[in-house]
Amino acid sequence: MKCDESRPGCKNCCSTGRKCDGYGIWATISVPTTKEHVPVVSVVQDVIPQPRSDSPPGRFNMTVLVSLPSLVTAKLNNEELACLDFFRSTTIVKLPGVFYSHFWQELVLQASVAEPAVLHAVIALASAHRIEEESLRPRGVVSSSDQTELTRREVFTIQEYSKAINLLQNRKTEDRTASLRVVLITCVLFVTLDLLRGEYGNAMTHTQSGWKLMKELQSGNETKSCPQPEVDMSSDCTSVDESLSESLACLSVQSALFGCKTATSHLEISQPTSLFDMKIPAKFRNMSEARRSFNILLGDVLVLTQKCRSHDFRGTPYPSEIVSRQVCLQSAIASWKMAYSRSRDHISRQSTNEHNVLGVYLLRVFLSMTSIMAETALCHGRQALFDDYTSHFTSIITQTLQLLKRVAHQKMEMKARFDDGERAADFIADVGLLPFTYYTALKCRVPWIRRQAIALLLTTPIREGMWDSFIMGNVARQIMTAEEDGFFDSWADEIEAGPFDSPVERNERLKHIPTLPESSRFYDVELEMFDPLKGAGKLMLRRRKDDVEGGWEEIACPFDFSGLKKSAYSKLDYSLLFTDGSPGLSSGSGSSAAS
Repeated sequence: MKCDESRPGCKNCCSTGRKCDGYGIWATISVPTTKEHVPVVSVVQDVIPQPRSDSPPGRFNMTVLVSLPSLVTAKLNNEELACLDFFRSTTIVKLPGVFYSHFWQELVLQASVAEPAVLHAVIALASAHRIEEESLRPRGVVSSSDQTELTRREVFTIQEYSKAINLLQNRKTEDRTASLRVVLITCVLFVTLDLLRGEYGNAMTHTQSGWKLMKELQSGNETKSCPQPEVDMSSDCTSVDESLSESLACLSVQSALFGCKTATSHLEISQPTSLFDMKIPAKFRNMSEARRSFNILLGDVLVLTQKCRSHDFRGTPYPSEIVSRQVCLQSAIASWKMAYSRSRDHISRQSTNEHNVLGVYLLRVFLSMTSIMAETALCHGRQALFDDYTSHFTSIITQTLQLLKRVAHQKMEMKARFDDGERAADFIADVGLLPFTYYTALKCRVPWIRRQAIALLLTTPIREGMWDSFIMGNVARQIMTAEEDGFFDSWADEIEAGPFDSPVERNERLKHIPTLPESSRFYDVELEMFDPLKGAGKLMLRRRKDDVEGGWEEIACPFDFSGLKKSAYSKLDYSLLFTDGSPGLSSGSGSSAAS
């Protein structure tokens, strides 16, 4: 029996005496039926906003310390106050990654002042983030005293999580729209908390519930029979509803890139019904505009790729609308690229903030990956097609080295701090380096470029939502080993690559090495994590059968990398990035050879 998604419970389930779990914990939260439109939060008191360089013009950054009203803080204990301070000083600075986020840097702080449920969800998230930042859950052996403190902190986190849920369930209001917004803000915080703690199943469940509630919010805000306006991708995302939709879309893009098929269906909710409805400006005013418009394009590429994959597995031809959508999408990507090229110098001059500088380079690398994905979507399962994109994959690696140069001095300081032990990887809630580095390791079959991408994953301690660089590096290495099956053994010494090698130089020098046969290459990789924090899961690999009958070969590969984690990040020497011994960004192609 299918859930009809009625609130507070499915009529199909209730009529047969079943308990409806269609909305998970959100089903028990009271949302009134009135449709008055009232702001979700009251005016933030005692805030001294200061402009931030990566904020849209005219916007203010709320990541500065917010003086909460005494009526709020008086009800908090010392542990809660400590976590709240940590959230304001560290979490909302690090979690958004390199791009400005209206949700994290403005909306959450405002809502935490007015809504107790949001406040305790914030405290729960900050508590979990403190555990990671203070290395209480390291990759190595945990001492007994650290384990005791870790247990205490995790119990506190769950207690705050439960408080937030109870406060949502008991929240009394007559404003349906405001209630939905508060629930959605809390939902995004819960998804981030689940990702941080490695509870990927819960994160996907909460994301799915969030999209159901977002559809309900959007349907309630629709004007009577008004035509839908074209989507102006240059507009600022400043309203509460836009901020919530964009935050959910970012989480779904991250999950879809990871391979979660349900996340792709969620993206269709936030996508324009027609690419002709999208309006890309001739020039972007700031980084936020460029990133927001790019996210729409990336989401559409992921939707297109998933639809093509379904047809490939069924062996059915691509319908005309899919072919047309690819053409429109390629045109939209070209328009975005032109607009970004016109804007890059202007955006760079705005970028006194180091995060914004990184964002300029990060979008360029994502453009390379997205272009490949769009152009190869209708590949009919053929993987040799990717051999035509060696220059794109080379560009991804060289630009990644540029990005690492920008942050290398921080990594060297981190290594010095933790040289006598190990620490957990840095966590951000947004996409960063990992998706395009992993994509290169999967789809580029040039053996030295592929090995360098894997080396970069294995030697760069980052967690981006579901993405863990160490796990993804080992997964990519396992896939590469299964594909190659000894094919390149005769050239093993020549193709071995370090993380900071020059792929451009090797492309010229190693032209004599043959290409991997089509029959060896996997078309589809499905990754299921059993224990993300320990690195245990299963791979399902699919490739076309090399026989007259055709069809697909499936190979299941369980893995457990927990025994490999000890000292995983202790051998990386970031000084190899700099020929002059000092951090900086080269003005050339961005690749420095490592000796």
